[in-house]
Amino acid sequence: MLDATRRLTERAGSPSEARLEAELLLAHALELPRARMLLRLREIELPLEVARRFDSLLSRRAQGAEPVSLLLGVRGFYDLELAVDRRVLSPRPETEELIESFALLVERDALPAGPVADWGTGSGALARVLRRWRPVLALERSPEARAVALGNLAQGLVQQPWLLAAADGLSPVRPASLAAVLANPPYIEPADYPGLPDDVRLFEPRAALVPDDGDVPGLYARIGREAQRCLVPGGWLLIEVGAGQAQQLEAALARSGLTPAGRRKDLLGHERVLCLRCS
Repeated sequence: MLDATRRLTERAGSPSEARLEAELLLAHALELPRARMLLRLREIELPLEVARRFDSLLSRRAQGAEPVSLLLGVRGFYDLELAVDRRVLSPRPETEELIESFALLVERDALPAGPVADWGTGSGALARVLRRWRPVLALERSPEARAVALGNLAQGLVQQPWLLAAADGLSPVRPASLAAVLANPPYIEPADYPGLPDDVRLFEPRAALVPDDGDVPGLYARIGREAQRCLVPGGWLLIEVGAGQAQQLEAALARSGLTPAGRRKDLLGHERVLCLRCS
């Protein structure tokens, strides 16, 4: 395991992250849950076939930059495990702050009645969690991403109704019909895309990272206009932004008539979620 950790350290960014990645890949090669593998780690002798599979996984990660989530075919999000592949953006821990922001509104009884929408659902991560509280409309324009989302949304206990729809944003949604819109839009500027890490740029869909047309503020302004049209009075737009983008993108969203009503930081202290309300 020490050798595997050393091989992965440069790609993972730190020895602790490399150790975690090595453990996940070894558990995958052994076809064991990671917790069970760790309990047996000292007594495990790798059969030749398993050792070769583990070495191949290490090489694909260390030399090929392939993300661990794609090597495993799953990604943890909130308290779930979701299927992921190259058709979707693997959900990030930062996006869990959208769920935390929504849960706080529910706890404070600050959310009006009605369903909620997941703008650009991708893997279906947000929609899968949100349906614990409200009926959910998961909107996604990419047929490849919808196929992944459908598989994830079909799993688990369904507390509230959900619908997965082919849509570019909120265009098919009736005016004044939603209690909240949650969104993790593309927020990488086109000029910054070539500088992204290889494990992002080479393996995740560009359309989930970079706006197709124009720039990031332009896309957020469009989302603000769509949300203003679709939200009921008192409804909420909760939207993720990149590190350092909060002030600029909040201003772009506010031009639609939505009222800024708070920001939420991620675990690294970056302002990650903007909360805006429909008057």
